Amino acid sequence: MPPLRAIWIPPDAIHEVATLEQAKLRAIYVHAGAAPLTEEECQVIDVSPLLRELIVALEQTDGNSQREALVSALLLDEL
Repeated sequence: MPPLRAIWIPPDAIHEVATLEQAKLRAIYVHAGAAPLTEEECQVIDVSPLLRELIVALEQTDGNSQREALVSALLLDEL
């Protein structure tokens, strides 16, 4: 998967992730009730520059902070 793409795995989908070479993986878990995508099958999605930076910003937040909630809401909207 190239850096500007991601895989959306729907809630409750049985799946496995394997890499063929060294890679950095960032997993974002979304509560099923907040899922912005409703497809029932995995799909490849584009990662916009804003989405990429939101993912990086989310990694740097403290758990359960107002900033985390705001970044998360914007990230879901961007998806």
